[in-house]
Amino acid sequence: MRLIIAEDGQHTVSVAQKDARCFKRGVEYEYSNCRMIIMKIDVEKTDVDEDGDNLEVEYIAGTQSWDRETHIEIDNMKKGEYYVFVEMDWNKKTMDTSFVATCYGASKSTFTRDEKALFTKSMVL
Repeated sequence: MRLIIAEDGQHTVSVAQKDARCFKRGVEYEYSNCRMIIMKIDVEKTDVDEDGDNLEVEYIAGTQSWDRETHIEIDNMKKGEYYVFVEMDWNKKTMDTSFVATCYGASKSTFTRDEKALFTKSMVL
């Protein structure tokens, strides 16, 4: 997903899975493994048209978690455009495979679109 940060400052990017309390009592629900990587896009060198043949990014941070919420706190996230790469290893028993990505912090932040069709996983990682 593409993320735009309006101004420098502390920001937190997070991914949340559906809470276990949303399911009926007695249902055995386990959270799935979530991996998240944040990369700053070099907008002058990156080609984001349909063929997506040139991706220039700088690794900023990454994490993984089996908790309901996975988050990365960045003390001084620079103004600019970022890719937030999220990969879920859904448990076989997971009934709802949706998640929510959020960003909050010192300035306005906007998720503009999901660009997974433009770049392969190997191009990003």
